[in-house]
Amino acid sequence: MTDVLSLVEGGGPVLRWLIVRFDSISDVDYSAAKMLLYLINRFQVRHATLIFSDVDAQLRLRLQRYGVVGALGSDKVFGDCISAVREFERLLHKAEVGQDEANDVPATTGPKSVVSPNA
Repeated sequence: MTDVLSLVEGGGPVLRWLIVRFDSISDVDYSAAKMLLYLINRFQVRHATLIFSDVDAQLRLRLQRYGVVGALGSDKVFGDCISAVREFERLLHKAEVGQDEANDVPATTGPKSVVSPNA
């Protein structure tokens, strides 16, 4: 988690988007849920978008019980990475179009990275 926090809170380029893959995670306990809630909060404070991908049905139910899905937003939790990336592209396009109309400057940079817990 420290590595992910350093991406959003570090002194480098501003992170606006991050997709976290849950492909190797089959369960989340109370402590992990608290860490995810903290991570979600840090991203929200920094106005960065956090997206979860590869979340299976059972894991999604567990995340809902702990309030993680509610804090993140159900529209940011996906069953596969391709759907998550498509949503990122849709949101990026929406942000760029809105910003371009305002002053012809892109609203955001592209995704910083896709993080998989087993990496």
